[in-house]
Amino acid sequence: MATVRQTAIFRQGPGGLPLGAPITDAYVRIDYMAQLRGSDGTLTSVPIAPANLPACPASNRLVCMNDPYDASCISLVRVRICDPASAGSCPPSATKRCSRSSPWLSTCRQLQ
Repeated sequence: MATVRQTAIFRQGPGGLPLGAPITDAYVRIDYMAQLRGSDGTLTSVPIAPANLPACPASNRLVCMNDPYDASCISLVRVRICDPASAGSCPPSATKRCSRSSPWLSTCRQLQ
């Protein structure tokens, strides 16, 4: 998974997003999602708990072929940029917007 996170920020090893400080591979959060069908036919995307993930892609294929709405059938993958200091939720990371007023001068401010 570390390699996937690093590739997501255009790196071949741990480190920061080029020209995107302070974002690093630690900010990349990958969630495997199942689609559950409600009694009224509506679909809801929910994260699959790590203990319920299929052991390998072949297992996932079997689970999904038997029941595409099974709670452990990986049908979606969600990738988010989250503050690594927050384990449970995914608050937006503190980022800055920079504008260039000349080739030699940039102004950066915190995004709200």
